[in-house]
Amino acid sequence: MIFFSSVKLPPPLNISSTISNHRKNLEINWTHGKEFSSNEECYKYELQINDEVVPLPDGVSSFIKQDVDLTRKYSIKVRVKLTEKCSSGVWSDWSTVHEVGPFENKYSVNPWVITVIVLILPMFLLAILLLCKFQRLPKKLFPPIPGPSVNVKNLLEKEHDFQDFSGKHVEHETEIVYADEERDC
Repeated sequence: MIFFSSVKLPPPLNISSTISNHRKNLEINWTHGKEFSSNEECYKYELQINDEVVPLPDGVSSFIKQDVDLTRKYSIKVRVKLTEKCSSGVWSDWSTVHEVGPFENKYSVNPWVITVIVLILPMFLLAILLLCKFQRLPKKLFPPIPGPSVNVKNLLEKEHDFQDFSGKHVEHETEIVYADEERDC
């Protein structure tokens, strides 16, 4: 009967990470004490970034995650096991959590936005308030064309030449007598 012993190694140590801003790449490195063998190909690593588990090829002790969100926080854990080349092994416990980020502030200050908020927005709100307060403001700014007075309306509505503008108008008849007419009689 052949027994294979499974070796459980301690988790990797010294997890470090760097960010390349111009490429948005997150580079993760770690070290592991060579308890069993100094040959790198004897070790197989597995990496967990947030909830994503990434299996790595044998002997690789670094990883580059491309196109990372610089405003996000990343939690990184690593574990190791021996490959079948050197001996069979089981996965070690996960290493302590290494947190990185955010590398950029999600809420950066934009001077144009501040200018709009400080200057333009209050003026816009003041204009709306004035329009609501003074509903007659458009009539004051653009008054309607005045209509003719009552007297002018009456003058324009009547068709005959003589118009009575008021009830106070009194006609007087005067008889004119010429002196020449009296002599002939």
